[in-house]
Parts: sequence; C-alpha cells; structure tokens
Amino acid sequence: MDDIRKKWNRVIGDATLDQGDPGQTYKKSQESITAITKSNIEETMFDEPITCTEVESGITPSPQYQSEQYNIMEEIARGGMGIVYSGTQYSLQREVAVKKLINTTRKEMVSKFIAESLVTAYLDHPNIVPVYDLVQGNGGELFLSMKMVRGVSWKSILYPETTEQKEISKKYTLEKYLEVLLDVCNAISFAHSKEIVHNDIKLSNIMVGEFGEVLVMDWGIALDINKERSEDSGIFHKSMINTPMGTPCYIPSELAEGKGENIGPWTDVYLLGSTLYEILMKNPPHKGSPLEAIMSSILGKELVFDDSIPRELQSIVNRAMALRPQDRYQSAQEFKKAIEVFLRHRESLELTKKASEIYNVTIKSFKDFSWRAFFANFTHLFFNIPGKIIFPYWWYSSSKKGRVVYGVIFICLIFIAETLYELTEIVLFGLLSFNIFYIARQYLQYFIFRTQIGKRHQYHLEISDRNRIYSNFIRAITLYERAIELWPENEQATQQKQSANLLFAQVTIHNRDVGLAEMYLDQLDCENPKVQKVHSQLRQAKIELKSDAVVLWLSKVIMAIVFYLALIEIYAFFVVPLLETKIERNERLTIETLYNISNNQVAFRDNNFIDQDIDGKGEYGFLRELIEQSLLTSFEKHNNLLTAHGYYYYCYLPGNVYAIGENDSYFEMRTPQQTNMQEKYYLIYAWPKDSQTGKRAFVIGPAGKIYTAEQHNYTQYKIPHAQAAFLAVSKNAKNIEGFFANNNKAIDQNVWYALIDK
Repeated sequence: MDDIRKKWNRVIGDATLDQGDPGQTYKKSQESITAITKSNIEETMFDEPITCTEVESGITPSPQYQSEQYNIMEEIARGGMGIVYSGTQYSLQREVAVKKLINTTRKEMVSKFIAESLVTAYLDHPNIVPVYDLVQGNGGELFLSMKMVRGVSWKSILYPETTEQKEISKKYTLEKYLEVLLDVCNAISFAHSKEIVHNDIKLSNIMVGEFGEVLVMDWGIALDINKERSEDSGIFHKSMINTPMGTPCYIPSELAEGKGENIGPWTDVYLLGSTLYEILMKNPPHKGSPLEAIMSSILGKELVFDDSIPRELQSIVNRAMALRPQDRYQSAQEFKKAIEVFLRHRESLELTKKASEIYNVTIKSFKDFSWRAFFANFTHLFFNIPGKIIFPYWWYSSSKKGRVVYGVIFICLIFIAETLYELTEIVLFGLLSFNIFYIARQYLQYFIFRTQIGKRHQYHLEISDRNRIYSNFIRAITLYERAIELWPENEQATQQKQSANLLFAQVTIHNRDVGLAEMYLDQLDCENPKVQKVHSQLRQAKIELKSDAVVLWLSKVIMAIVFYLALIEIYAFFVVPLLETKIERNERLTIETLYNISNNQVAFRDNNFIDQDIDGKGEYGFLRELIEQSLLTSFEKHNNLLTAHGYYYYCYLPGNVYAIGENDSYFEMRTPQQTNMQEKYYLIYAWPKDSQTGKRAFVIGPAGKIYTAEQHNYTQYKIPHAQAAFLAVSKNAKNIEGFFANNNKAIDQNVWYALIDK
C-alpha cells in the first residue's frame, strides 16, 4: 500500500489522495513523458516552435485569443488541460468546437495536448468526435478544432440536474442505456483495431447528441499498444508509462499501479464494465476517497448489486471487471456480444412475461363458463349420445384387435339367438347392444368414477368467446415462440409454450376444431402422458365428428325424402287438379277411392269377419261396410246405387265357381266360415254416370290391382254383370272351366286390361 501511495503522490500529492475527487482523471506525470518530448512534437507539427506564454494555470482565459482560421466565441466546456469554445471556421463557414490549451508554459502539457489531438484525428469513426485541424494562434496558443456536437454528457442523463436534463433522462430505460453502451463499444473496438487504448472511459467522457448520436470524447491519456510503431508518431506508447493514471473510481489495477506493460484492450473492457456497473447501480464501482477507490481496484473488492439487477448483467460486469486481465473479456467486441446476448435474453424474458400474462388471463376466463359446463355435460349425456345410438361408437373407438374381438362376439350372438329371433332382429340387436354397452360405460365413468367422458365441456365456447380466446392463445404461443427464437435456452418460455399448446389443443378439440388441435399437438412430445391423454381426446373428438356426419347425412336423406314426397303431394293435390280436365279428375278420384276401399278390406279382415248381408242388403251391404271403414264421406245413394265423384259403384262376391249377385241366394246356404272365404274374391265395379263424367269403367279385385275397360255400355239401368271382369281379376283361375260349364249368365264381351298408371 505504501508503494501505491508513493506512486500516486508523485501524480496528485498527499493532500488530495485522501480527500480529492475519485471521479477526476489523473494524467501522466512528468516522468512518464520525458521520452516523448525528445521527439520534438512541436517542431514536427508547426513551422515555428511554439512560444510559451505566461498564463497561470487556473486563470480563465477570455475569448480574446484569436486564430487566423477561426472566430472563437463563448466558452462551452472546461477540462483539466483545456477549455472548449464555440467557434466558426472562416474558410468553410461552419460551426466548430475549438479546444484551447490552458497553459502552454509547460512543455509536457503541450505534448499531451498534441498527443491527444493526434490520437483523436487518427481514429476516424462515427462514434468518435471528428477532428478538423490543429493550429497555433498569433500569441502562440494551441487550438484544436472539432465537430460541434450539441447534446449532453451521458453523466448528466444518469444524474440529471437541470429541467432539460431530467426530461431527457425520463426517456432512458435500461435497454436504452445499453444501446448507448453498445455504440461506445463500437468506438472502442475501432480504436483497438488501430491499436489505441482509451484508458479513461466513463460517463462524463461520452456525449449523447440531440439526435441520439453517441461520441466518445477525451482521448487525453490514450496509449498506443503497437510494438512496431515509430516514436515519431506523436502518440504515447504504453511502454512509456511507469506511474499511475486514470480515474480512481473506475480504474483497473494495471492503471492504478502504473504498469504500462500490462495495459491492453482488456483495460478498456474493465472501464466498460465499470461504466455498466454505474448504469445499473447509479454509483461508480469504487467508492470513497481516491486512495480508497484505488485500493478497492487493486485488491479486487467484490462488487455489490441490488436484487433487482438481472443476474446475467451481474455476471457480465463481474467478468469485465475481473482483477486479473486474463480473466476478463479480451476485447471490447466480446464484451459487446455479451451485452447483445443479454438484450436478446432480456427481450426474450419480456416476451415470455407478456405471453404469460395473456395466457393467465385466458385461463381465468374459463371460470366464467361453469354454468355452460354443467349444461353442456347434461346435453351431452342425455341428448347427444342417446340421440346417436345407431352410430357404431364401439367400432370407431376400438383398435384393430378390439374390432376382431367385437366381431367374434357378434357372430357368437347370432348363432346363439338364431333360434329365437329372425336374422334382421339379431343383427340390429347385436349392433345396438355393443353401442348401448359403450354408452353405459360412459355414464358409469362420469357418474361413479367422476372421470371425464368425451369432452371437457368447460372449454366449450360460444362463437364470440371462441374468437377472443383463440386469438389470445395464438398471441401467447407466438410470443413464446419468438422468445425461444431469441433465446433457445429460455426454459420458462419453453415450458409455458408447451402448456399453452396443450391447453389450446384441448380447447380446440372440445370445440370440434380437430385440424387446429392436431397442428398444435404435433409440436409436443408424444411420449408425455398428458399429451397422450389429449391425443385420446382428439381421437374421441374425431369419432364424434364422424357420428355427427353420419347423423347429419341420415337427416339429410330423410329430409330429402320428405321434401320430394311433399313435392309429390303438392303436385297431386294442387298442381294436378289445375291441369286435369273434369273427366280426368273424376277418373283419378275414382281410382283412388277403389284403392282405399280395397286396402281397408285387407286391413279389416285381419281382425274381423265382414257381414256380406248387413241389413239384408247382400253385396250392397258389404260395400257399404267397406266404405264406412275407409271413412269415405263423399258417397251418396242414387236409385239404390252408391255414387261418388260422378261414378256408380257396385260390389260382387265371386265364389269358387261363379259370382253372387243381389238376386242370388246362394250365400244363404253358406256358413260364416264359407262366407269369409268367399269374401276374399270380391269384385267392386265403378262406371261413369254419363259421358260428361268419364269414359272408362274400372274394377278392383282382392289382389288390389285395378283393371279398366275403355268400351262399355254401363248406365244406371245397365250395371256390369257379376262375371264381367271375373276372368281378369280372379285368383281362382283353375275353376274358370267349371264356371263356364255351370254358369247360365252371359259374360260382357268388353276387354279389361290392367291399369298401369295408378
């Protein structure tokens, strides 16, 4: 420690070492520049030697010092070695900043000023202030003209004092500060590429312009680290350094101990780390008096961080400010990359946080749908599943092995039950039995074991909710993906993305968007039990969609049949009557009436005997009974004949040999059983009242088929013979020969033929 004190005493003296400003830059002593004065910089820079004027150090010079090239105006800044004025360059009429050396009586000060000017001019970079000229005034003053940069120092942004500075400071976040630091790294990396080390990087030496431009200033203690560069270059070489220099509260150990041979790019890396520490903690890394700050650096005192500081940034600062140079980042470019990686990580974490907020809000929104979940479960259990009982759930939900087992059981059921039921009933019962078993199992799972069946209905959404929640899920997953892209090792984003994918897949499954669900499930690990469970739900959802498709197809078929039947009925009842003539309409109605009577006779005979002699009216009574059973109210009686739609109707009951008419009494000799058999072979005739009513005569027999005669002479007074159409409609044709042999009644010669059109 005594050795360090002695070295620094030669630089700043005993009094200031314990009480001075640790943020002040202490430059090279006289001993360290004796070698460079030999290069006679002043003779190489100017035609005439510099005349040293008698200006006391610390006295503020006035702008009376003029140069033939520049108009020097008001003072805008002051440093330990010079004063900066605003000015105008006469030749180009542009505004410039003119830095004037305060004291030219000391040759070492002149050498330092010239060396700083040469270094700054040598480094032509967007983040280093451009130097225009180095001139000597009429009175021997030295002037360095530079680009005029309007802005504020970075220090005044971090520690604002004026209202303007406070307004600027409000715009700076951590990310913004780090972006400025990256620009500083660019300037320092360029200087290192030219083998120049700055040695005094700190907030007060960095200017931030009005338009965000970042400029590294004050290269007063910059050093050349090129071993082969000539001494006549005018730039101090690190080999000339044997005393301490730098700013104590930021200083690395090699500068604090004055070991020039140890200075290199890692020295500036340490200073960049010190700057980053001050940005984070609003304090320089080495605190206290200059001596305390220096000792903190030399001893490598552990840095203290607030808990709010990101761990990654703490790690970057600790490595950059490592005590041993070999433990630091070896270049400003490495340090810059570490910051860039953090910014990507920082952005990744911010995106993860934003995605998690959206995701958590989305999860909470499902709690609002509890009443819908209850209703959805109720309808699914008691309406949806029973309503699709004909759909073979058991087949689509089974594996190949399961289908074989079901098939074997089904065949066994057929063999067992074939003696008890017809084949159609067996097949239908077998198919429904499997399905009923499947459905019963779902009820058992839900009500007894409380396990979810089919869907999780709390995820069933209305259209308006679905659009919003789908959008939130997609936004969250997209943000997670972007976060992972920026930082593949972001485990939080990876885990949350998987959870979001899984839940979104469940939601889309239960809202029947199986394609979307499949897309998001494909991004997950199929070996995960949770993912496998959702895959099972996806398979069930596909089965549900198939069942709905089948039911929908069946409903479409049924509705199509109903539609076309309705069209036919509409056509028959509304269109046809409009198109038909009176005769055609009467004939159609007569044909329909005959069909109705015949159909009613077949249905009625299954349960009743028909009394052919009701009220003693013979065939007339039989016909009236059929009409009453058919609920036909349009019949009237006309001269002992039934009439409707302009047609007369009459009935005969043919026997095995001949037909019985009203005047015959053969039926009286028959038993009720014989009469019942006889009634199987009835004939019902219908013929028009006159030519205005219709043209054709019709007859229907027990087979329910209508025959017609185009030519006839039937009237009210001439009704068809009993056997007129017997041959055509008789189902007892084998006895026709006996009929001809025994019947003494004439048979109509009219030709009867089957009616094709109903």
